[in-house]
Amino acid sequence: MSPLLAGVSQPDSLTGLEEAVISLAGKTAPAILAVKSSCPRYIMGGTHGAPAVFEDFISTHFSELMSSGPLSHFFSFTGFIVSDDGLVVTSIRAASGSSAPVLHTQNGEEYPSSVEAIDPVNRIALLKIQVRKKFPFLELSDSVKVFPGQFVITLCSSAEQGAGVSFGVVSRVIQPSGIIYTDAFSGIEGCGGPLINIRGKLVGVISGSSGNAFSELAGQPFSTAAPASAVKSLIDRYLEKKKSAANPPQPSSRAEQDVLKLADFGIVIALDNNGLYIKEIEHGSAASFSNIIPGMRLDSVNKTRVSSFKDVIDALRLSPERILLHIEDGDSRYFVVLSR
Repeated sequence: MSPLLAGVSQPDSLTGLEEAVISLAGKTAPAILAVKSSCPRYIMGGTHGAPAVFEDFISTHFSELMSSGPLSHFFSFTGFIVSDDGLVVTSIRAASGSSAPVLHTQNGEEYPSSVEAIDPVNRIALLKIQVRKKFPFLELSDSVKVFPGQFVITLCSSAEQGAGVSFGVVSRVIQPSGIIYTDAFSGIEGCGGPLINIRGKLVGVISGSSGNAFSELAGQPFSTAAPASAVKSLIDRYLEKKKSAANPPQPSSRAEQDVLKLADFGIVIALDNNGLYIKEIEHGSAASFSNIIPGMRLDSVNKTRVSSFKDVIDALRLSPERILLHIEDGDSRYFVVLSR
């Protein structure tokens, strides 16, 4: 299907501005989704927003407690489709739950999804709709300038209440990160929604909003948005890793048989007389946001016992985009989930 924002009218007066906003919201709405996720409470209040490190263990052994007890609530976020085969950008919070997010379209359709990639720095995630069909989508621009005073809109979606629109201006652009501040307020349900300029270009993704108490101190509510360049980088990394997923890493020579680098997950695994262990963790990787540290022993990968690099590589084929590590740290044993 073709992108939705082609031919959006340009404002030349107050009436023209109003018509442009109405037209823009109408053209964008088909690609907007409500993202329903079972999200642990401590993820909602966390500073990094990284996936729950005990996700698989808790969902396996405490599924009833996670779905109805004090550890979790179901939250609705927003997402938007960025390719006709169903790639969806949303908030990292939606990808941090104990189950895969469920996506709701504006016309009442419901789709299962899978978490494909995360960006813990910009707090965004990439999902994939698990249904084969052509979807309406928002086109990503290679380069969009964002500056204070620029008119923008953001759209949010709720599985119960449908789509909503907020109009405002860019208040500030933080450099060098490119994080955008805007008074186009979205609230928690709007996290993951698109931030679009009045010319119909995607400029960012809503990554957070001020809480009520802080809003009172600040004088008015506001939202923050990750720049559109972060979305493009996340998709490019996903596509590149998808190409290489069929060819897992192999030690290149006999001299390197004591080290296996899993660069996609940010860890280096080493082998000694006592078995496999974590030798290094790449700074800024998904692993660096978990609670594993170098020296910890590796007991299993993706629920498969491992004692050699070949075992690790074979286990990775079961789930090339995510890896479940069973870690031993002295007398303690626990699970860590990492995503590419």
